[in-house]
Amino acid sequence: LSISGRLDSFIYEVPIIAFIGSAALFDPLPAISFALVSAFFALVAFLVISYNYNSLITSTSKGTRVKYKEKNLASSSVLLAIVKKEFLRFTSSATYMLNAGLGFIMPIILSVFGIINMNSIQGFFVNTTNFLTPFVCVATVVVCSMGYMSACTVSLEGGAFWIVKSMPISARTLILGKVLPQIIISVPVQIITGICLSFAVGIAPIYCVLVVLVGIVMAVAFAFLGIVMNILFPRFDYVSEAHVVKQSLAATLTLFSQMAIGIALVPLAIWFLHLQLSAFISLALMLSVAALLAITFAVIALIPCASKVEKMCI
Repeated sequence: LSISGRLDSFIYEVPIIAFIGSAALFDPLPAISFALVSAFFALVAFLVISYNYNSLITSTSKGTRVKYKEKNLASSSVLLAIVKKEFLRFTSSATYMLNAGLGFIMPIILSVFGIINMNSIQGFFVNTTNFLTPFVCVATVVVCSMGYMSACTVSLEGGAFWIVKSMPISARTLILGKVLPQIIISVPVQIITGICLSFAVGIAPIYCVLVVLVGIVMAVAFAFLGIVMNILFPRFDYVSEAHVVKQSLAATLTLFSQMAIGIALVPLAIWFLHLQLSAFISLALMLSVAALLAITFAVIALIPCASKVEKMCI
């Protein structure tokens, strides 16, 4: 009873609530008053909207008008568009970066380690720098042989590869667009690694230039090797990107092939040492070998592999 009494007193103390309650109970005077007030406000709203209807639906911005000036739209070539797409795919996938791109980070870490321990390394190479310079070149190639970005680019198109093939571009343009991202990334890595290791060992500047050149050419060779392996052994039916990046045959063969090429330079350097060739001649011969590999892989990628891409049916 006390609660009911309090509620009744609250209703009578707030007239609007008492009025609404009476109208809800269809008390004649409150109900008719509520209907008339509602109709009045509805009529006013209708008249205001109808009077301003045309101005509401045809309103224009009152901002400052600027005279149109014809300008050339920014555009890029087809090749550059493919390169940008590959970079976006690479940077948007943690699995892709941590596996295929780890080989581009480790050389930088090893280079910093070499600079930090420069005194110990130079102590080991004392009085033998000219003879052991080719091994610096070998070390540069080996530590940079773990990146295999291009070995995944074709397979990562997956079931949408037909969209790429339907575009009015040649297979060679497509291949170059998928090779260039790895070259763009790996070439600066090779340059930094070659300079740091050469500085840590203490070899002459001319030898440092040759070491860097060998690394750059090898980076190009490895990029084309990866795309060749991917075209020969594509995997479009993957469920996760990890299947392509970590478990595909193309990625595995590319990684081990690159490391095998780097390790194969060791007996070559030992043979040059046995022949007592100068460091300049040894590095020049290594540069020739690297150029031969780069040209061979590039020709394979751009001729027979391009024909295979054109015949692929997904």
